[in-house]
Amino acid sequence: MRINNLALATPIFKKYYFDILFLVVALLFSYLLMQLRFSLNGEFGPGSLAALTNYSASKPFQYRVLMPWLANLLLKLGFPPFNSILGTFKVLETISVFSIILSFRYYISLFVNNKTIVSFLAFSILYILPFNFLLPRIIPVYYPYDMPSIFFFTLGLIFMYRQKWIAYYAVFVFATFNRETTSFLTFIYLFTSIRRERPNRVFLNCCAQFIIWVIIKAVLFKLFYCNPGQNGFEWFHMNSDITHLSTNISFLLYFRNYPFFFSNLGFIWIPVFFYYRLIKIEFVQRSLLVIFPFFIGMMFVGNIFEIRIFGELIPVFLMAFLLILKEIFREKSAITE
Repeated sequence: MRINNLALATPIFKKYYFDILFLVVALLFSYLLMQLRFSLNGEFGPGSLAALTNYSASKPFQYRVLMPWLANLLLKLGFPPFNSILGTFKVLETISVFSIILSFRYYISLFVNNKTIVSFLAFSILYILPFNFLLPRIIPVYYPYDMPSIFFFTLGLIFMYRQKWIAYYAVFVFATFNRETTSFLTFIYLFTSIRRERPNRVFLNCCAQFIIWVIIKAVLFKLFYCNPGQNGFEWFHMNSDITHLSTNISFLLYFRNYPFFFSNLGFIWIPVFFYYRLIKIEFVQRSLLVIFPFFIGMMFVGNIFEIRIFGELIPVFLMAFLLILKEIFREKSAITE
């Protein structure tokens, strides 16, 4: 009987062993990145984990409330690792990185048919993440919403491409409670839908997303009105915007800063820029145009030397890079034949 059971189990194991191996490696990396993120990066006082969890953090950090909400739900369980704020956020961080890898694997599968190749290519994101979240030593700060924002952005791209609008809008809502950069998903939708969908449909979808975004920001503004920091939508403060812009311009005036800034996205944006024409998937090609509103926006509302703020662009540019490699290998294969 035991031999027969083993005989039955062997084909099943052969069928799924690669998937099991992929999941194990993805989980190990997720745990490792979490440990490195917490050991190499510090907390920002006004936006510390404790302050976020008790909803006393400064604005705009407290506006990114999804992870603190989840942390408080898990803390109610009371058993390890959910008996401490740090342990809870470590679990959430590990799950977030793991989810990034899985979602990016699925995103690749929309354009590449071979399951084994898709799984190997999915691990390419392991190369990129350290460049934006571990290697930079300028303001090396840990924020719990960084990794979830990449995961949500990848899901948004998936559902947008597949035109699964109910799922897309559900992700959009949750993601906006995590971080306001969901507004750039709307730009991607606009760029990828022009001349592909009816103008009135594009207009209505863009308006719907903008309205949802504004309503969520208004709710957060109301909830945390009394928190420290400037009142209002944090993206619309004239004084702070001018300060960010002048700081960022000063940063770009020094050429010694360029090697560091060019390391953004693990340098892959450079070959994407030069081999843009090799991207044969129109959705992926057009989605790259989001770099223009993204960069302009960050010049006004962020510190561009904190290159972690470009994290949402990782699935956008990495997918383009992989398709360029695919096309190069295809052309070389055709030549050798």
